[in-house]
Amino acid sequence: MTTQQPEALRLADWLDDEYEVPSQIQVKAAAELRRLHARDKEWESVTGFMQTTTDRIESELLRLHTVNKQLLEALEGLKMRFPTSEELHAAGWNQADIDEAYAAYDEARSAIAAAKEKMK
Repeated sequence: MTTQQPEALRLADWLDDEYEVPSQIQVKAAAELRRLHARDKEWESVTGFMQTTTDRIESELLRLHTVNKQLLEALEGLKMRFPTSEELHAAGWNQADIDEAYAAYDEARSAIAAAKEKMK
């Protein structure tokens, strides 16, 4: 199986071989075609790397999205009732601790609501 020579290299060879003594413009054009071909190969390598990296990032984002969804579902599934203020007082909690617990509870509920909104 033979591989076909890229057009830029084929034309560069043609310019070099067209006359026994190629003109200065032919030599420069052939050199430029070879330079552009090499540059094209470099860009192919870079874009291939970028595509592979993009694919990996998209895959990781999908995985993280799935994990986040599972965590959110687990949090929503926890139907633990938060004690009332009276129940916490009866358990010996002081008002500052109760206020702190309710603040944390409200913060968690807000975070869950925000996560649910972002998951849409």
